[in-house]
Amino acid sequence: MRSEDRYNPQHIESLPAEVRGAVMRRCGTPKALHEFAAYSDHERIVLHYEHFYCEGRDVFCNASGCLHQVCVRSGGHYRLLRSYYAPN
Repeated sequence: MRSEDRYNPQHIESLPAEVRGAVMRRCGTPKALHEFAAYSDHERIVLHYEHFYCEGRDVFCNASGCLHQVCVRSGGHYRLLRSYYAPN
């Protein structure tokens, strides 16, 4: 029996267009676990880069933790509110 690829590109493709575009600028062929994007009332998305994979690039985690980005919905579009490193 074949198991599902947990790092599924669909987890990126299902993001809102603005958020997906920002992620695609960071990595041309991104993959992510389901836990990569956490939604809150469809008004806020938190991206957890410890659940993100970009072949050949491992720059999303460092000694301070892994990159997290908070995007909020404003005027019908999502915008980046803040980026920070949080412990894994």
